[in-house]
Amino acid sequence: IITTKPSSLRIWWVADLMRWMSRAKRRSASKQHADSDASSSSTSSAATARPQPNVAVDPDERERKAAFERLDNLGRCIADVESIGEKVFRALVNTRVSLLNILSTSF
Repeated sequence: IITTKPSSLRIWWVADLMRWMSRAKRRSASKQHADSDASSSSTSSAATARPQPNVAVDPDERERKAAFERLDNLGRCIADVESIGEKVFRALVNTRVSLLNILSTSF
């Protein structure tokens, strides 16, 4: 009797991790989109309230802000991956305990 399971069942956590990562990316993109909409509406209302001369945004400053946003997103992703890793570790420990309980009753 062959009791091996298909590889898709053995690595279910990989699929969950990939699904979680894509969900986190979508949430981050939608949040950034909402933030940019809110900032553009506030700047457009501020521009209509009091006109300002064209102020050129320093490209280095723009790159710096973008880098900090990416760094924040990376920090959140790392924290979430660590959380998922802890869940996977707990699942592995629980599985090990269950297997040891099964084996110890047979001896």
